[in-house]
Amino acid sequence: MSEATAKMRRLAEGFALSGVFEEGAEIESGHINATYAVRCGGRRYVIQRINDFVFPEPEKVMANIALVTSHLASVEMGGMEPLRLVQAKSGENFLRQDGYWRCYHFVEEAVAHDRVETEELAEEAAYGYACFQNQLQELEVESLYETIPGFHETPRRYRALVEAFEGADEPLRVEVEEEMTFLEERKAEYGTLHEAGLPLVVTHNDTKANNIMLDHRSGRAKCVIDLDTVMPGIGLHDFGDLVRSVTPAGAEDDVDGAEMRMCLYEALVRGWVRGKGSSLMQKERELMPVAGKLITLETGMRFLTDHLEGDRYFKVKERGHNLQRARSQFQLARSMERQLGV
Repeated sequence: MSEATAKMRRLAEGFALSGVFEEGAEIESGHINATYAVRCGGRRYVIQRINDFVFPEPEKVMANIALVTSHLASVEMGGMEPLRLVQAKSGENFLRQDGYWRCYHFVEEAVAHDRVETEELAEEAAYGYACFQNQLQELEVESLYETIPGFHETPRRYRALVEAFEGADEPLRVEVEEEMTFLEERKAEYGTLHEAGLPLVVTHNDTKANNIMLDHRSGRAKCVIDLDTVMPGIGLHDFGDLVRSVTPAGAEDDVDGAEMRMCLYEALVRGWVRGKGSSLMQKERELMPVAGKLITLETGMRFLTDHLEGDRYFKVKERGHNLQRARSQFQLARSMERQLGV
């Protein structure tokens, strides 16, 4: 048995699973956490390490996830299903074993897409995430921890970037001077969503296409996954992140492909409006184009900050990867400005 397989077996033995460990493999996806798929007693599970640099209080992350998954299991989900958490044998909702780990039932007969190429897929992803917000309407937002304070406070992200820039060595400052000028020219816009008087709701805060599982036969939204950042927020942050992650013609780090595809943007709008229904406020409708641009700029700020601080937050392929990602986000924001007039 390889060292990696032995590790997965030890982890599996710490959770209340249905049988003995049979096999396992690492899932190579995501920027933050280490993730494994394991089979025990003929059933599949996902075991994932919580990155305690990104989330310095893992217990609060897991308290939020336990609360949200429990609530979803108690409400009508209109054909969708909740992510199902597996307790550790200790009775806790996470396992302490050289770090913090949690376990979920594998979402069977479903697929997640890293890339979105059709309007149908874009609309269904937006619909599923909008339904997810609505399904959590009756959960008191005050009952959730803010696990990353100011996560989508764009002015705060900008201030953190400026601080990182000012503390960086001269060669780094010269390298990103053009990006810093670009952001400074737009800083008056950064408080737009927070100043609009929109209510706090339970938000997902990482609404990429590959964080929603679609039924592999019908193509309909089945289960929202990756709940680490579920916490109080503004509903349009989730829509904005969909626009940022779904509409570009290229990958997240592809500067040349950072062009918003209007047909996919319009599909996201249709899906979001359909999923939110009567809960969507008129002010939210008006700010939907702005949300996409702001989240794109904010994400670029985060990549650029991490580049200046030595790539401590996001996984990178090589030095300079975060800078390339940031430049792609800023190019995408320019495309949104041209096409949406924001």
